[in-house]
Amino acid sequence: MRSEFNEEYMKNKRELNKQVGENIRKLRKAKDISTNDMAGLLNVTVSYMRLVEVGERGTSLHRLLEICEILGCKIEALIEGHQEKVDKSSKGDLARLNAYLSSQSLTSTADVTYLISSIQNMKEYMAKTSE
Repeated sequence: MRSEFNEEYMKNKRELNKQVGENIRKLRKAKDISTNDMAGLLNVTVSYMRLVEVGERGTSLHRLLEICEILGCKIEALIEGHQEKVDKSSKGDLARLNAYLSSQSLTSTADVTYLISSIQNMKEYMAKTSE
């Protein structure tokens, strides 16, 4: 049973990474920013940026927020692929964000603390933007 859970978790992680990567690529291209320029703005390698955009690599919440700042979009646009206002009655946005964040490697207590803090900040942000 545990292996079934792990398989489902990994499948969801791959799908979410792919979705987020595709949305980053679409928004980057819409802003006429090259992969090289985007990598430079984020201070990452071009190969890392390409891996993120094809969904082979996830990225941190901090990096996602940097990408949002560069692309001038909300985090929902990266996760769901649109820039509509967040519906307060919909808890799906936060659930998808939590799933994405859960897919990231946590290697220390500081990582876990940062993740919890990030989720709390995102909840507050989403509540403010849905008013």
